[in-house]
Amino acid sequence: MVRKVQVLLCLCALSTILLSILMFYNPPDAWAMFGIVETDIFVSRIYASTLLGEFTLQLGAAFQPEAYLKPTLAFMFPYKLASTVSMLYLWQHDVLQSRRRDCLIVAFCWFVPVVLLSIALIADRNQKSRKVKNK
Repeated sequence: MVRKVQVLLCLCALSTILLSILMFYNPPDAWAMFGIVETDIFVSRIYASTLLGEFTLQLGAAFQPEAYLKPTLAFMFPYKLASTVSMLYLWQHDVLQSRRRDCLIVAFCWFVPVVLLSIALIADRNQKSRKVKNK
């Protein structure tokens, strides 16, 4: 049986690889999808490379959850939460004065996967406990 978290991780992997490819070959358009104007192609390609790493973890967890789900979640939750908090800090303390809006956009984009993964994990756990009760 395919768990909800596996389906979500497949969708995450698909969106991550598409963004990685776009970010690598056409950074201005990739950033524009989020309403961000960014012209530093080198930094954008570094980010595209890290997205490729995320993609491999997400895909592994989606297709081989027994081997990859726990390590992927152990990486994704703290990484996405710390990134979100740091962006919110920059926004709140006006560190990047001309980029405050961008900080909020990035924080939102990083926080959404945490929320979706949490919901999917809770749904999977509830479904598992219902099956145990029904036996």
